[in-house]
Amino acid sequence: MWKKINLVSQKLLEWTIVALLAVIFLIVFSQVVSRYLFGIAYDWIIDFSIIFFIYIVYLGTAVAVVDEEHIQINAIRVILDRVDEKYEIFLNVIKNILVIIVMTVTAYGAYNLLPIAAAQSLRATGFQRTIIVYPVFIGAFFTTLYSISNIIINLKRII
Repeated sequence: MWKKINLVSQKLLEWTIVALLAVIFLIVFSQVVSRYLFGIAYDWIIDFSIIFFIYIVYLGTAVAVVDEEHIQINAIRVILDRVDEKYEIFLNVIKNILVIIVMTVTAYGAYNLLPIAAAQSLRATGFQRTIIVYPVFIGAFFTTLYSISNIIINLKRII
């Protein structure tokens, strides 16, 4: 069941990331064309590019955790390849617990930034800066969900 939930939500996140990248490409390309051909520049393009990029980063973090393709220390990977399967499972569980702790601290930090961000707005669009903080919560939620799923899958390998 966890694997199906992971697969469906991972595909949804991956397609969201692809769509956001396509939108960034199109709006930045249109900015270049309008600036050099017509001498017109749009300020809102910068705001949207930043917003979409931040969403891509945090959604991409969650997708990387599902496939266990996130940044790892090579020395630890070498050790995991040489140890018994039970120790590997134990170390994977510890690794996922650490990911959950990091995401919790990150989300807590973002939560503390919300009042400050609510008092400010983006220059061109006038959106509150909280729109830049929301992807931290979304990414932390999915990353934590996938880490919990990885813990459950690893523990089932022992049983």
